Parts: sequence; structure tokens; C-alpha cells
Amino acid sequence: MPDRSCAERAGPSAPPSDTRGDLRQLAPWPQFFASVHQSCEAAIAGGEKPVERFYTVGGHVVHFRFGGTALLPLITSALAHLEVSPPPSASLTLFLFDSASTAVRMPCVPSDEGRRVMRGNLFRLQSATEDVIAHLPPEAYSILDRVRNEAVLWIRDWRELTQQDIGSPLLRVLHWWAVGRGRQLVHAAGIGLDDGGVLLVGKGGAGKSVTSLGCLQSPLLYAGDDYCLVAGDPRPWVYSLYNSGKLNTTDVSRFPFLEPAVCDGCGSGTEKVLYFVHRQYPHKTTRGFPLKAILVLHRASEAGPRLERAPAAAALLALAPSTISQLPAHQERMLSNLGELVKRVPCYTFTPGPDSEAVARAIQDLLLAL
Repeated sequence: MPDRSCAERAGPSAPPSDTRGDLRQLAPWPQFFASVHQSCEAAIAGGEKPVERFYTVGGHVVHFRFGGTALLPLITSALAHLEVSPPPSASLTLFLFDSASTAVRMPCVPSDEGRRVMRGNLFRLQSATEDVIAHLPPEAYSILDRVRNEAVLWIRDWRELTQQDIGSPLLRVLHWWAVGRGRQLVHAAGIGLDDGGVLLVGKGGAGKSVTSLGCLQSPLLYAGDDYCLVAGDPRPWVYSLYNSGKLNTTDVSRFPFLEPAVCDGCGSGTEKVLYFVHRQYPHKTTRGFPLKAILVLHRASEAGPRLERAPAAAALLALAPSTISQLPAHQERMLSNLGELVKRVPCYTFTPGPDSEAVARAIQDLLLAL
């Protein structure tokens, strides 16, 4: 996408007075983040009434404050199973808005950005009083302020959200925040029972989605098909993050029971179909369970499900590269966290067969034996 001026990419109308002008001259980063916060408050104040939601993420409550309603269904559908009543306090406050629907502009990144670039558009500001990490491409900002326990998601136009954004919203922000709360976001599927479950790990195409969604018609519960949160202490635990699931268009015919859960208009023309499992199977979505085992997926075999004990190193090799490559920042801590996790629970290689019922039964038998 060609770069454009601050005015062109910020929104359709004039900005508030505190964000007016050529912001390449705005040198101090704290002043930049203060201007971002002012834009958030202006977007929220401009709505007809406050739009707020509360979700439990990794065992902590996050307070969502929306500027307008354009982003509301696009961000919250994947999180619907985690919604809770307003608590007395929240661990994180998250501001969300777009410029196209609110006519509120965002400031541009300061001119001294080069000194703080970590990778691509990823930035970090740390001092005795500041600890901010941010992804700041011109069309969208994701910002986490650890000192104030506040975060921001801004997008230039709500219509620019991709299927990935809708199916796995706020991935960067929640990853950064979770690390500081003793949680680790992993690229894995999670299925199980109330008293324990498994992580399904493997690189893209290994069968995480087909296996986890195929278990929806069994007693097994669904914690996600692509991303979950995990914790190692006081005991290994899987926290659900998104109730969404994605299937290649070539696999859709195998799951006719999921048709009512299709996200209409989410990624038409793409190679995958997006589902919100909670819409059709609210009783099958779970907020989490104890982690009893990690299953390294091998491609399905016509011979039927096969389960074999595997070393922890095999699970780490299947889990760490895809997790770390998709989630920039904190790579060393992530590798350490994942290394400890695979040592805490038994690991297996799992080759699922074409029969979803037999696959689910094999996983249930394993859980009952552990």
C-alpha cells in the first residue's frame, strides 16, 4: 500500500486541536502516546452512549471501551464465550475505534522512530516511568502501556479488517499483555473435558482445525483451533482465547453441521471459511481446563488414529517456531516458557484418521488414562 500523508491516512475529517499539524515534529514519545489517548477519549465521547464490554482473558478481566459501534461485532464475536458482567475493577482497559466511522484522527508516529525500531513497525519505549510496546503501521495501531494497564487498537477504516483480524482480534496486544501476567499465547488448538484437555500442535496444515472442529460432536469441549493461552503455575492450564475456527474451503463439506456458525462476509473469496463456534455450540465452548498432554499432529492416515509417546523436544520443535514467528517480541521469554511447559506434561505424536468420532474417542481415552 503506498504511503500517504498524515491527513489522508488518519481519517475523513479534521483532528482534535491536540493532534493537529505535522506530527513528524512531535519528538517526545510520551507526548505522542498522550495524544493517542486523547484521540481515544474523543472517539468514545463522540458516541451516542458508552459502548463497553468485559471479558475474562487468561483468568483476568479486560475492560473494552469502544468509540462507536462499527468495530463492536467484528472484534467481539470471537470473544463472546469469555464475556462477563462488569466487575469492580479490571486488569486491563482497552480502547478501540476506527477513524472512518468516528471522524476522529490519530497522531502520526514521531520522527525519531528509527532509534526505537525493534522489527518492522514494532517499537518499544522503556524508562523509569514508561513501559510501552507498540505496532504502528500507518493504517492501524496496536499499543500496550504496561505502567497504566491500558491498551489501544485503532484502525483507519473498520472495512479494512481482514479475516485474520476478525477471527483472532487483538492478537498482538493480548500476547504482549499476557506475558506480563504469567500467561503464554501459543499457536495451538485446545480440546478437552472440564477436568483436563490437550493442546494440538504442529505447523500450518498439520490438521489442528480439522481435528479440533471435528470433535464438536463428541463430549470434548472446544478451546480454540489456532491460538490458546497457557500457564505453567501452579499447574499447567489451557485458557481459551477465541471461539473462532477456520477451515480450508476443500474441507467445508466434511462439516455440514457448522454451516450456521459461518461468519457471513468474513473473508469471501479467501481460501478459508471462518466460523464462530459459540454461535452454534455455546455449550461446547469452554474458558479453559487443566493441561494433561501435548499432541504433536502428523498428517491424517487412513489407518485410523495412532498415538505414540514422544520426547518433550519433539513437542517444543512443533510448538515453538510457529508460535514465535507469528508473535513478535519477547522471543527469548517465549522460548523459555514453552520449554518449561513441554517438560511439565506428557507429549505424544498423534496421527488422526478420517473418522472424527474415532479421533475424539482416542483423545478421550488418553485423557481418562492420564
